[in-house]
Amino acid sequence: YTVQEATNLISQRKVIRVTPTLTVGSPTAFGAGDVFFNSTEIPNAVPIEGGASSLENVSYVFHDDDNSVDFDLIFHQVDAEDLGTVNSGPDISKSNLQAAKILGVWTVDGTDNDSDLGVAVVGTSGFPSDGNGGTHGIYLQAEADSRDVYFSSIIVSEPTLAAGFTDALELIFQIKY
Repeated sequence: YTVQEATNLISQRKVIRVTPTLTVGSPTAFGAGDVFFNSTEIPNAVPIEGGASSLENVSYVFHDDDNSVDFDLIFHQVDAEDLGTVNSGPDISKSNLQAAKILGVWTVDGTDNDSDLGVAVVGTSGFPSDGNGGTHGIYLQAEADSRDVYFSSIIVSEPTLAAGFTDALELIFQIKY
């Protein structure tokens, strides 16, 4: 890239929508600490192969207003082996966790920080708190031959999920290149 092209890339913002694959486990009631969904791609999360970007916000849409759940998004550089069986506690091995190259965790408050639109529940989660009154973001870093980054999810609080919620969650990532 020329200096001008690189400067233009750095100042861009991108909105990327992703619908993770959700499955209903057995039993269907999820609990706090359960795997919500496994490795999901954020395509073109960085501007160039091997590049980095900054995650500024995460918004969500539950396309059914009977759904709400607090969940952690675990960002990783490599398409990870499963964190574990959906609807059960994580059981990823230490070597697979290290190979995933964890980038950070973002907690989404889907029960208190939302707006009920009748047919959907929407909300936005800004920078995660650092616990000292400030905030910090997460840098997303792709592998050398990729522009993609991955994420998985663990449930934080006991959820309310309607029957047939398997395609009901859309995540919107606001990224600064």
